[in-house]
Amino acid sequence: MEYKNYLDLIKEPAYLELYEYYSSETIMGILGVDRQENPHSSFIRWLLDINGNHGYGSSPMRKFLETVCLFKEKVYTAPDTHKLRKQDLWPGNNLLNSRNEKVLDEIKYGKYEITQQVIATEQVLSGQRRADIFSILKLEGSGFKEKNPVYLLVVIENKVHSTEHTEQTKAYAESLKDNVNKVLKKVADKSHQDWISKELLGKEKNSQPTILNLFVYLNAFPTREIKKFLGSEVNSISPLAESDDFITLNYQYLLDGVIEPLAATSKGKIKEWMNEYIRCLGQAKISLSDESSFDKNEEYLIMAVSSREKKLALDLWNNSQYRNAIYDILKSIFEKDEDFILRKREIVFWRSLANLYRFIGDDIPENLGLDYVVSKQELLDLVNTDNVSKVVHKFWYNGNLYISNRQRSLGLLFRDMVNDYIQALGDTDKQKAAIEELSDYFNANTNLNCKMFMYEDEVNDLKKRSKRGKRSARITSIDCIEDFTSRYFSDLRKDGKYIKEKISGYDSNNNDDTSIMLNNGTKTFIWRYWSAEEIEMLVDWLKDKGHTAFKYEKVQ
Repeated sequence: MEYKNYLDLIKEPAYLELYEYYSSETIMGILGVDRQENPHSSFIRWLLDINGNHGYGSSPMRKFLETVCLFKEKVYTAPDTHKLRKQDLWPGNNLLNSRNEKVLDEIKYGKYEITQQVIATEQVLSGQRRADIFSILKLEGSGFKEKNPVYLLVVIENKVHSTEHTEQTKAYAESLKDNVNKVLKKVADKSHQDWISKELLGKEKNSQPTILNLFVYLNAFPTREIKKFLGSEVNSISPLAESDDFITLNYQYLLDGVIEPLAATSKGKIKEWMNEYIRCLGQAKISLSDESSFDKNEEYLIMAVSSREKKLALDLWNNSQYRNAIYDILKSIFEKDEDFILRKREIVFWRSLANLYRFIGDDIPENLGLDYVVSKQELLDLVNTDNVSKVVHKFWYNGNLYISNRQRSLGLLFRDMVNDYIQALGDTDKQKAAIEELSDYFNANTNLNCKMFMYEDEVNDLKKRSKRGKRSARITSIDCIEDFTSRYFSDLRKDGKYIKEKISGYDSNNNDDTSIMLNNGTKTFIWRYWSAEEIEMLVDWLKDKGHTAFKYEKVQ
């Protein structure tokens, strides 16, 4: 690479603006929650509230409904969508079903008003099932005719950087099918909205109101990946919801159809908040995939790209003077070339830019006949490799997807596989022998420096120690209950009291308890942190033991 080209590049206005964009921290980033689901759900709930202090009124919710309709048309019924997907996926009481076409048309063209709304996060549907965002709307419009008014039940299942486990969306749909009146009663009581009880509950059969469902599975997958799976009969390792009651929508469409148009018309503090959230979605900076302070895993994740970001990145690429320099810098970072030294902050920026190009790959123009510069395909081949953010592996086990760039996710996979094997043994003595043998195997073949399993009596001993207590020779580096709760899957809080551990996006296979229960009722707790290679080691060990009663596939 010619060093002069690099010096010219870093003085380019588009480069300077992008560099500032990625270097300026957002408040969510400062708090360390920029890639956690609950803060994003809270922001979306705030935005979609027609009575919110943002001052937009019903405009965000109206734009959201229009965006879902557009996504259905542009993605689900696109010409390259598989024929099975073009049939009516959604049941008759779903807004997106073809029998509700007149209502859909009125929504698409804005010929209605939202006259009532209740909206909440973490709404209990049944048992431990909670909707990330739940809203009931009353829509009125002359075009609805005999269906006027229409009541719309909106449920949003939000996934920032994971896929659903244990058929969550199916469970949510079933919960609402069986318990919708109970849920509405809870919502009415909690919100003190009398109109719900008066207009929706306790009606005679011949005077039942029209209640339509709109269930949305929101995630950060690029549109091209969603199209890819819609265009195929293959439904494994999919960005799509498990339930056919749900439509999948991505953050990119949410940004394009709702957030950016609103931000463009905003003023003052609201404009600042909106633009900061847009930056939060687009910053492909280092993000921690686990809230634990131990063994942190770096993850570069873009949720959506603003039109401004895309323009700046393409301006740089479209300047043939800089293409080779951009490619050479990225290659030197990925190959750890010591001849070209960048500061850590600059490396973070360039990795972010690599992810930006990967995310907008379809929009990058070709070379236009310039043979002496790097091609679009060469760039995409480089940024689509695992160099970008650490090697990413995907594992499919007994119907659940686990992704290796989330160490917690791999920990859950390891725990589930071990738990299934231990439960299959049945006899307590055999279970304890297997735990000891498995521990010896991993201690001999990995760098694990702590106990792989801890029994309840060992944990109870830890409860008696303070953080500065004497080190235990038996438990290696686990000195106190705080160390234990951050490094093992357990249902313990740091104060030593038992609770059901809440893991975002995951329902444990063992009644929401992530410990492993032996046949005699004894609990043992398993280490959290495992790599993709160690998962493969575990699979080999299980097969050697003749345990093959599971469906496992490493798909990437």
